[in-house]
Amino acid sequence: MGYVLSVAIEKGGSGKTTAIWGLGEWLYRKGLKVLYVDLDAQGNLSLLLKADPSRPTIYDVVTGTKAAISAIQTTTQGDLIQSSPKMGDIGSILTGTGREYRLKEVLEGLTGRYDIILIDTPPAIGIQTVCALTASDGVIIPMKADILTLQGMESILGTVGSVRRYTNKTLEVLGILITDWDGRPALTKQIAELIEARASNVPTRVYEARIRRGIAVQEAQATHTGLFEYAPRSNPAKDMGNFSEEVAEQIGLME
Repeated sequence: MGYVLSVAIEKGGSGKTTAIWGLGEWLYRKGLKVLYVDLDAQGNLSLLLKADPSRPTIYDVVTGTKAAISAIQTTTQGDLIQSSPKMGDIGSILTGTGREYRLKEVLEGLTGRYDIILIDTPPAIGIQTVCALTASDGVIIPMKADILTLQGMESILGTVGSVRRYTNKTLEVLGILITDWDGRPALTKQIAELIEARASNVPTRVYEARIRRGIAVQEAQATHTGLFEYAPRSNPAKDMGNFSEEVAEQIGLME
């Protein structure tokens, strides 16, 4: 059975989609079978993977109008179920008892086909994120080393606690990934220390790899090209590779 992994935090611009995009490409290039599921109505991950907008979306799947298998499309970095702008209103569509389990039920029919399923979530916590966490084996929290993102970290940890209590008792916080890293300012280092201290209380790990700032990420995304294909020797690619290796070893994907 494939491992289901969400990346989530209640803060835009934290590197959430970039983390999913880079991790998935690295695993795919290692020969693993990867499925991306884009729950964010903005559809940034779908855009990066050059999704075909004419194909069915995750909205069609979770609302029951299309079968999950019909929504899977192949990209150069793995398979994808793309998002839809309609996902922004999914809370008013998915109603009634058990709505938190809708995505889990959908993915249960697909986990045997993949080594890993990667779920990108919206930057605001709602039913989409709750569904993702309910369906997941683990969650990674990406964050910049700044004060505002610390608040987003506390919010997602609170949501994880609620999900563990009510809908997914085995959900694991795999770790915290520091993104957009520039270790020169003293304040940045101080906040990184606060992140380490908070992680130890969860308890969870802070990944040793920190994704450094670098224009290569923006350039690769602008050309709809994978980071490891576009700039494999760049600092962000080196960091993303180290992070991906940590995750793969952590969840038993690599021998």
